[in-house]
Amino acid sequence: MRQVIIAFALALGGLAVSIEVEGTSINTCQPHDSVSFFEVLSGSGYEGETFVSLELRGYEPSGEWKGSKYCHSGFCIYWTRRHDIALVTKESRGHSIMDQVSQLSESPLFSLMDKQQEDDMFYESEIPGKGIGLIAKRLIRKGETVMKRRPSLLVQVETQARMDVHVRDILYDQAMDGMRDPDRSRVMGMMGSDLGDKIDKNCFRLRINADENSDSGDHYIGCYPDIARLNHDCRPSLVYAINNFTHSISAVRDIDAGEELSISYIRLLSPRAQRLAQLKHWGFSCSCAHCTMSSKDAATSDAHLRAIVGLERDLDNFKETLVMPETGAKLVELYRRERLHLYLSRAYAQAAINYATFGREDEAKKYARLALERLGIEPVSNAEDVVLMTLLSENPRLHGAWEARLNAIK
Repeated sequence: MRQVIIAFALALGGLAVSIEVEGTSINTCQPHDSVSFFEVLSGSGYEGETFVSLELRGYEPSGEWKGSKYCHSGFCIYWTRRHDIALVTKESRGHSIMDQVSQLSESPLFSLMDKQQEDDMFYESEIPGKGIGLIAKRLIRKGETVMKRRPSLLVQVETQARMDVHVRDILYDQAMDGMRDPDRSRVMGMMGSDLGDKIDKNCFRLRINADENSDSGDHYIGCYPDIARLNHDCRPSLVYAINNFTHSISAVRDIDAGEELSISYIRLLSPRAQRLAQLKHWGFSCSCAHCTMSSKDAATSDAHLRAIVGLERDLDNFKETLVMPETGAKLVELYRRERLHLYLSRAYAQAAINYATFGREDEAKKYARLALERLGIEPVSNAEDVVLMTLLSENPRLHGAWEARLNAIK
């Protein structure tokens, strides 16, 4: 059984996000992309009126899956009532993807939370100026798991991004028709004018290696209607990760009873004006505390964010001596000032590694322990990261980065 996981692989220069299948990396993203998997996917335009009929297949997939009767342009629709998932995918990939979804959904490693646990933790409410949101019923402790979901709808990216909109919408209508009424209502209840727009604004990019002999993998979009109820905040209370289709969310800090639960829809190292412009895609002007602060405070915050980006760039540079032993600690302090808790594991790891490169054993151990603590509260922590930080916390001299910058100076 293959396991598709989101992993945060530590390199000397910092963390790089990757998706791994049985330890083999098949995709890498830039630092911080782990925080927000929303991607704006623009569908192709459609001009004129054309009648489109779906091909009617004469066979059914075996096992728990139903469908494949409705296909067009090589894409087919499948459903599993057992896991309540609708799948729109290339016919050539259908059986392989269905097998993976079934196998991984049955794995105890990816079991979902008990519904009663979630009901005791938060409730749905109308939020002034935002619409529906989720509110904490009780104190939620840092690191506590808040929600775990599998997708109600799984769509191959090519369907959403490249297929003729008219044809795509007919496929989507058929996919919705095969869902149970409650699941269909939850998907269609997401924000957006039609299903294509709802997918653009609410759903998450995944990458699945559907063939054991393939290194390229397939891009999919997973829709999690319950998670779509979470509103954006530029200083979110939750952090999330997607591990083998399972979307897991945990508290990045203590959350008081009565406080709204929030995630980030975007990367958060951009200045306020840029963040506000990016968030217009979702049809709102962000009114979080960080976007409504005074111009003076916003200018200070923007300066901190620019400094963070600059320090990370310098810490990633091992060809030139641009940093001092304390540079990593300065980076951590800036993240703390900005209340960017969801990035602290990366910052602590960078500080630990940087101290090690200067041969500063005690400081390397200290920040490695802090990194391990933060990794422990994230929904998904890569085992390699834990091993590397454990090594630094116990014996930094055995780490490959030990005295690397000192040796470069010599």
